[in-house]
Amino acid sequence: MLLGAKHVLMAPRAELAASRAWCKLTSMGPRIFLSQMAYERHWTDVESVAPTARAVVAGTASWGNGRGADLAWVTFDVWSTADGGEQWFAELVRLEGLQWCHTSGAGVDAAPYRVLGERGVRLSTSHVTADAVADFALRGALDALQGAGDWREAQAERAWRRHEFTEMFDTTWLVVGLGAIGQAVSRRAKAFGARVIGCRRSPDGAEPCDLVVLPSGLAAAVPEADVVVLAAPATPDTRALVDAGFLATMKRGSILVNVARGALVDEAALIAALDLGRPAVAILDAFVEEPLPPSSPLWGHERVVITPHNAASGRRTADSAARVFLANLERWQRRAPLEGEVVLEPLEAST
Repeated sequence: MLLGAKHVLMAPRAELAASRAWCKLTSMGPRIFLSQMAYERHWTDVESVAPTARAVVAGTASWGNGRGADLAWVTFDVWSTADGGEQWFAELVRLEGLQWCHTSGAGVDAAPYRVLGERGVRLSTSHVTADAVADFALRGALDALQGAGDWREAQAERAWRRHEFTEMFDTTWLVVGLGAIGQAVSRRAKAFGARVIGCRRSPDGAEPCDLVVLPSGLAAAVPEADVVVLAAPATPDTRALVDAGFLATMKRGSILVNVARGALVDEAALIAALDLGRPAVAILDAFVEEPLPPSSPLWGHERVVITPHNAASGRRTADSAARVFLANLERWQRRAPLEGEVVLEPLEAST
């Protein structure tokens, strides 16, 4: 069974050992594993919250096997490296004594987080990317609805060509996943006059949608949608959600936008479906393998728009995420509950 991030009952002896370790930690200051960029940009802020904190900077000459840290902070720059953060995460999972890992992202479905969760490391996330990701989704969909590629092509040819396009008020949007990102997308689409159908496992009645369906009702909603936006986490239930069957029921001429995880889409099935016009365009910011290999047929497909998992990269997102971490660091030192703490699903659920 995979332990989540919530407090776990311990035997008296284990509880005593943990208490002694905590006393030692608080007297010396926490060791924080972070990237070089995060250290240069935010360490002064960290010290304002934890004056005795000690930095363990990834990739420095001082790094070696057996290096320990009490907490780790995963910042957005980690994913921007040439290897997509592979080396950084390899160092992360080798850390000894790690108690808590906080990510600036919204999800902890990547394999390293599961490794940490199995070791009892507490995990927490930030939900600061919703506005940037929602803006990205709207921009991409509007670009496709208005056929903006034709205008760019005409400009390159110095040709004066007009064409008709689809107005937002005449569209139905299906937003799969109504967390912070999905709700931000829904609000924006409704502001443009679109009809919005949301899909969520546990509706609360406050979703900014015209209609909310359970996952069991998703298949019936797909044929209604002019735009399908994927904003759900990668879980055993959502992996390859967009498969050949899903794609076959999409409207001819519709648009697929994936701002979630690549695992939600069967990429081979998508390529085949695009050739049939269901959907007409796929706007993809996430892929099964990242960075997307040069050999992937998605790169050269005329109906695919590719961005390098870049939808969350708003100018203010990193600083907003830093504020979340610093607030949680203050809570962690007080042994108070963490904001955005996550409980991972047991491994058995994926079998």
